[in-house]
Amino acid sequence: MRRLYFLILLTIVLPKLGQTKILHSQDSLFVPSKKSTSLGILGTTNGFGLQLAKQIGNKNKFAIKLSGTHFLYNINNQIVTIDGKNIYFYGNTLVGIKLKVNGEIKLGSVNMAFDYHPFANAFKISSGLALLFSQLNFIATPRDSLKQGEISIGPEEQGNIYYGLKTQLVCPYLGIGIGRAVPKKRVGFNFEIGTYYIGAPQLSFKTTGMLEPTSVEERKLKDNLRNYQLLPIILFNLNVRISK
Repeated sequence: MRRLYFLILLTIVLPKLGQTKILHSQDSLFVPSKKSTSLGILGTTNGFGLQLAKQIGNKNKFAIKLSGTHFLYNINNQIVTIDGKNIYFYGNTLVGIKLKVNGEIKLGSVNMAFDYHPFANAFKISSGLALLFSQLNFIATPRDSLKQGEISIGPEEQGNIYYGLKTQLVCPYLGIGIGRAVPKKRVGFNFEIGTYYIGAPQLSFKTTGMLEPTSVEERKLKDNLRNYQLLPIILFNLNVRISK
């Protein structure tokens, strides 16, 4: 009789234990594990900065990145020689004229992007959005006096050229690369190439003094810039995993 009770007990309890184990194993697939986070330094053709990245999901295929870069280069009294044959000044070509250029080049961005590793290895596809602060501004002044027959025209009388160029603020990004934003080991390295879609760059062009008639070149410059709506970028990144 005791054997009979024992067998009945086994037939009731064992299926329940098996069902509980199966449900537990199934539920664990949907319970998120602790995601790794990394902090890295960036070196790009659009400046230098920092990146914070976090792994998404349990299969090491996705990561989200937030980064910022900045670079400033000042142009001080740089001499530039005009070599354009179609630039004229009062009927005379300006080929060979030397200009003294002052200004600055600002590069910078705030980026949010997602990395996807389709083959579960180091190869990745990256896409996202960026706030681009890249712009160029300079003032060009003739360095030497210009002679018209027996008349000598000084640099101040000739006038100045004001030139500005900047991208649109919000720009989509797409790129490919090698490496993980959140490395499997403590330290990891990334290489990435991609491009921003910047639309037609915004141009400002103004001349003063005797150079003012050359302001008609602004329309030609804008027409030429319409063909340059992509801004390529190369990125190097050194990451350190700061959490498991």
